[in-house]
Amino acid sequence: MPDQKEAFVTELHQQYESALIKSCYRHVHYDSRYLDLAEDCVQDAFLLLFEHDLLLFEHEFFMAVWLWGWS
Repeated sequence: MPDQKEAFVTELHQQYESALIKSCYRHVHYDSRYLDLAEDCVQDAFLLLFEHDLLLFEHEFFMAVWLWGWS
């Protein structure tokens, strides 16, 4: 199961990292002083996803739960 989880998170990372960084960057009005912070925030989100309980992956609205903390 851990290999499946790692593969799943890796796939999500490859698919969504760029869009999430752009979204974070947009929230700071494309101020270049915050680009590193936007990248760090996205990386932290993926690390939290990887460390989170596997039950999250079974949730019907997985992306919403992960990104916005909905339950």
